[in-house]
Amino acid sequence: MAKTSVHELCLGCTTRSTLRGPSENPWSSHGATTGGSAGGAAAAIAARIAPVALAVDSSGDARAPASCCGIVGFRPSVNRYPTEGILLSSSTLDAVSIMARTVEDIVLTDSAMCKASRGEGKDARDVEEEEAIVRIQSIARQRNARARVAQLKEEKRKLLLSRSPPSSAERTSEPAPAGDDISGA
Repeated sequence: MAKTSVHELCLGCTTRSTLRGPSENPWSSHGATTGGSAGGAAAAIAARIAPVALAVDSSGDARAPASCCGIVGFRPSVNRYPTEGILLSSSTLDAVSIMARTVEDIVLTDSAMCKASRGEGKDARDVEEEEAIVRIQSIARQRNARARVAQLKEEKRKLLLSRSPPSSAERTSEPAPAGDDISGA
């Protein structure tokens, strides 16, 4: 359990705290934003400091940081999880959301939170939510595949750039192949 950096009153899109400074995006050395009010938690997950985090999301407050930090954010329907002890800015828009490295971690956390809050039974709402999670998993797999293709293309481009052709001076200074006597002897 830990506390991470957050905007005052959870209002902001950069996670630049006036008390603690900005949250650092673990995927960028150029000061890229961690995304929003839950950016500190997203950065902790992306840096493998934490496996999962909860955030309150009303307008992308968990999903945007997840996107900026390359992790998964899941905003379920309002009141899927209990909100006792949480200061909500809107009871009709705010939803407790989950952030994690993988969709599988989201599903595991969601399952545990639902069982803890509603007991072991399964109702129609559970079935609908499970179908939604399956759709999310499919989308995440597609996104991960596209990201991997882009990463491989970038690695190939860097490799090709590192293999620049030899200069003309390097080509002329190479020794003649064995058996070719050019001295006339």
